[in-house]
This record gives sequence, structure tokens and C-alpha cells, in this order.
Amino acid sequence: GGGGLGLDDAELGAFGEAARIVMGGDNTAKPPPAIYGAISGKLLQWPPDKAFPSLDLLRFLVLNPYSAKHWSSEAASDPLPAVCALLRGGGGGAPGPGG
Repeated sequence: GGGGLGLDDAELGAFGEAARIVMGGDNTAKPPPAIYGAISGKLLQWPPDKAFPSLDLLRFLVLNPYSAKHWSSEAASDPLPAVCALLRGGGGGAPGPGG
């Protein structure tokens, strides 16, 4: 199995909706709130060879004012450690070698 990291229907819908919003260049639209938990809780935990579409989505989301407000809030899960782990070649949930 995928270790519980597969997206359920609601998360998959949120991913699609968020991608349509940010990839279409619409920074006035509010991404679905479910996308934040899906990114932090699952997508950035995927193996590096599967996680890069999520990194692209996150890259665009931080440019959206609603998403930027979410990611900068105290209550939000900081995605940066998982992104750094992915870039080092480890899974997003665990530090790479020596880390």
C-alpha cells in the first residue's frame, strides 16, 4: 500500500480545483481549504519521484494571497522542512542522510 498517503475523493477534488485556480493565473480565487491538509499531510510525504507535481502546486499556491495568508499563519503546518527533505532526495516526511 501507499502507507495511507493516497488521496481520498475530496482531497483529489481539492487538488484539481486548486490546480485550476493557480495554473489559470486567477489570484483572486480562493483555493479549497482541503488542499492545505492534503499537501502537508500527504503529498509532501510522497517519494521524491512522485512528489514534484505537488511542489509545483505549492509553488503557485504561495503566490495566491489566500494561500499565502494560510501558509503564513501560526496554525498552518510549515511545508518547508518537507520540501527541503524532498530536494535532498529523501521522502518528504523524513530527513535525508546526515539530516
